[in-house]
Amino acid sequence: VVVDKPSGVPCGPATVDNAVETLAAQVTGALRECRDHSPDGSAIAGMNLNTWRQVGAVVETLKPDGEGEGEGDGQDAFATLEPVGRLDVCTSGLVVLAADHTSARAGNERLKAGAVDKRYACRVVLAEGVGAPPEVGTLLEHWVLTGWLGGKTRVLPGVRSAEEAEGVEGAKHCALEVLSVSPADGAHRGDAKRGRVFDIELRLLTGRTHQIRAQFAAVGAPLLGDAVYGRATEPAIAAAERAGGDAAVRALYPSGRAPDRIALRCASLAWGSVR
Repeated sequence: VVVDKPSGVPCGPATVDNAVETLAAQVTGALRECRDHSPDGSAIAGMNLNTWRQVGAVVETLKPDGEGEGEGDGQDAFATLEPVGRLDVCTSGLVVLAADHTSARAGNERLKAGAVDKRYACRVVLAEGVGAPPEVGTLLEHWVLTGWLGGKTRVLPGVRSAEEAEGVEGAKHCALEVLSVSPADGAHRGDAKRGRVFDIELRLLTGRTHQIRAQFAAVGAPLLGDAVYGRATEPAIAAAERAGGDAAVRALYPSGRAPDRIALRCASLAWGSVR
């Protein structure tokens, strides 16, 4: 099942606190409710009978409410639909939900192998002193530390090759390709950001946590609305490392609640010939 996730909704996995609020839980519940109230799919606008039968087949593979390893309160039934890959809570766009763990694992293996073409749309704001966004065709490559400072991703300034990254424990390669760039001035007419806001389409080549956010911030084009990575340009990180080491770098990443919404959307997915 492919779902267009709104920002503010976690993909999963479910916890005691958010079992009902995850994307998988909400989609599972919605499918069951539609099936129960409209067995032939006639109440679902724009859905033909063949499509509805496919939806019904997915629903029938799910555990009935209350079955499973839980305490019988029905929450465990929501865990059957599993995300294949995940989007950040503050990111919107397409998410694949698998009907069982085996399918989810197979899908995640395809993602890791680079067999899925994932494209994103984002809006960036140029940092002070940055003259232009990355050009079309640019391959952005960085080496990063993931899971740093409460799950954030830290770009390693000046590291440009696997050889240079060898001496850094936990360093991971990340890459993306810029497909299109266009001015977004109309959205900020009269604003101080006029002439500094751009819409970018990109192809994700690796799947690191917060990768797009960290990489665009590193080149001085942080995503609109991303207060967490907005100051973490590569020159700023390098300067902080020289001035005060790890403590100074941490100061570039504001603490507190993460944004509920940023200008980042997974716009398309292609599995083989299916887009």
